[in-house]
Amino acid sequence: MAKNQACTSQSRYSRSTQTRLPLAVLLAGTVLACETPPSTSSQARPTTSSQTAAANQPAYAAALDSVARAFASYLASSPTARTGVLALLRDAPARHAVHLASFFGSESSYEIRQEIAARSGMPMKRLAEVIGAGSGMQISMPRVLDRVRWDVDSQVAVMATPLTIPQRLQSSAKTVAYIDADSSFSVSPFSASGPALIVIEPVKRDFGIDPEGARTNAPRQARRTVSTRAEEIAAMSITSQGAQMSITPPDDSTGDIVLPPPTGGHVLPSGFTWTTCNTVTGATDDADADGLKQQCEYEVAATFRPTLLLSHSEAAGCKSYEPYWAASPKGTQTISVFYAIGYNQDCGSPNPYCPFSCESHRGDSEFIIVDVHYVGGAEPKWELAQATLSAHWSTEVNESVTAGPQDIEFSPWDVYKGKPQIWSAKFKHANYLSKSRCDRGVYYYDTCDDNVDDGSAAYALPSANLGRYYAQLINIVPSRAGKPGTEALWAMGQTMGFFGWLGPDAQGGATQYGYILTFFGFL
Repeated sequence: MAKNQACTSQSRYSRSTQTRLPLAVLLAGTVLACETPPSTSSQARPTTSSQTAAANQPAYAAALDSVARAFASYLASSPTARTGVLALLRDAPARHAVHLASFFGSESSYEIRQEIAARSGMPMKRLAEVIGAGSGMQISMPRVLDRVRWDVDSQVAVMATPLTIPQRLQSSAKTVAYIDADSSFSVSPFSASGPALIVIEPVKRDFGIDPEGARTNAPRQARRTVSTRAEEIAAMSITSQGAQMSITPPDDSTGDIVLPPPTGGHVLPSGFTWTTCNTVTGATDDADADGLKQQCEYEVAATFRPTLLLSHSEAAGCKSYEPYWAASPKGTQTISVFYAIGYNQDCGSPNPYCPFSCESHRGDSEFIIVDVHYVGGAEPKWELAQATLSAHWSTEVNESVTAGPQDIEFSPWDVYKGKPQIWSAKFKHANYLSKSRCDRGVYYYDTCDDNVDDGSAAYALPSANLGRYYAQLINIVPSRAGKPGTEALWAMGQTMGFFGWLGPDAQGGATQYGYILTFFGFL
């Protein structure tokens, strides 16, 4: 999901001297979500007293758990049931979320209500009470890949919780998702693996005064998935709040906005123009058959590779990475470069209030995509046109964005519209446009408090070009750093993950790069 417009920093091209509140204040329960808007597009509503009370009642949590188990059993039993729920989420006007209490009050929900009540042993009246507690519950499919990949022939799991995401992050209890009445697994807000996930949770968006009326009158779609790649990619885009932005000056301690220079970009080392970069598709100098010369792809990737600002205090084993890259033409005179950063592991959030949900795991498949446009002129100049930054991409706490140069910091040792400067959250490695965005990321569980420019970058080696899905130059690779495992960088499969060359474990690893690359069109 695109980050909320209201949460953009006041000066993305200055070194912020922002004073942060003490951690205990920032993490004072769900009040955080009310007093300080979270940096996701789906802001949590203020938690009502009745909703908080319900969330703290074990009987209410158990009742919701029974609803999830019964709902999963119903979906597992019938393709017709899955078809109905897919259509419900697909056609919902509120970003594929449905106000469940309002929907359950309509005649169109009768079969679902009847099945859940029968399979859970819960009277209809009690079911209505459970779903309508507090501000009511919503149902959604919160993860990007689930929305674009799940269809009625695929497995789906259901999770129901009385807790908001800030509450879940602080809870030591594991949230359970059900595949059917007998199969379940634990899930956290940071989880990206496993079957497609449907979540029933407290409402966290404004559905208006007549949610069911709006849903009923929304146009119907013909597709077989909840969402589309084009819709999800468009939703990631953010726009400037009007600040003038430029490169971050090396010794700027004033916090003032620095006006952008009139020109920027780079001439490639070999002087490639758009015309000379192109070649006959499949020629000897075009190994991945995309119509671009391999040398030109490499020079674009190397020239515009992002600078990574990593935590100074993060242990070397937590921030070690082995990057690969891919390049592909994108429209007229533009080359899109995908940097698969390939961290060996995610060491979990440094926040002590995150006991289970922020735990560490092997492999961390963060990525950055830069679109580089040929502008020509007196010199054969190329400029960064936009960048896409992963930040817990395709999880419930997704804060990934696509931004133009006016919202991007550039390396102080480079030029405007050259190498983007990216802030990487300590231990979790989510990528942010600025320190202030990072420090408030995921309800302040991410932090870039001690990040420094130590020369780290998503560097592009000539031998690390992945190619594209239908013309793979690299797939199964050993670790460059002597780690024990191998990684299949184009692989896609529910039983596999990206494990950072450390070998598989029971946690399932991170999202496979094959899914991410194909989602963003590196086909």
